Amino acid sequence: MTSGLPPVQTEDPVAMVENLVRLAAQSAGSTAASFFKLEGPSLHPWYVYGLPPEYVAACGPVPVGEQCCGRAVAFRKPWVVSDMLTDPDWVHMRSEIEKTEIRAAFSVPVMLNGSCIGSLACHFKKPYQPSSEAIMRNETFATLIAFAFKRFADELERNSRYSAPA
Repeated sequence: MTSGLPPVQTEDPVAMVENLVRLAAQSAGSTAASFFKLEGPSLHPWYVYGLPPEYVAACGPVPVGEQCCGRAVAFRKPWVVSDMLTDPDWVHMRSEIEKTEIRAAFSVPVMLNGSCIGSLACHFKKPYQPSSEAIMRNETFATLIAFAFKRFADELERNSRYSAPA
């Protein structure tokens, strides 16, 4: 029995990861999500969906252990920032956050063969506390992203999809 949906195309693993990030946002009721890839001691944007470029620039490369995605990677568990304007860990970015519409985020580590390769985060325009179901759903998307990197490692490692608009 077929579902009537077109078959998933695996010829483009980059598009596959991009779709997973967008689906994570949509399933969380968010208009923005990001996949930051671990490169040495910091995370760098690999694919960003729906985030203002000034917000991404303000985040910069994220040291492991800082911000939402860096903490998810450091502690290897989901990390929630329910309101960036009141969270003491975001004081250093408060003026940048006030200029954007991003107020909350939650991030999960992306694990591959026991190692963390990055983080998947959903971002929100108002204070937000995800349910345990929302976190588990994003952990599933993170697992699928990890599988894509395992299967298509060479092609995906060559790509960093994010570039800020000029």
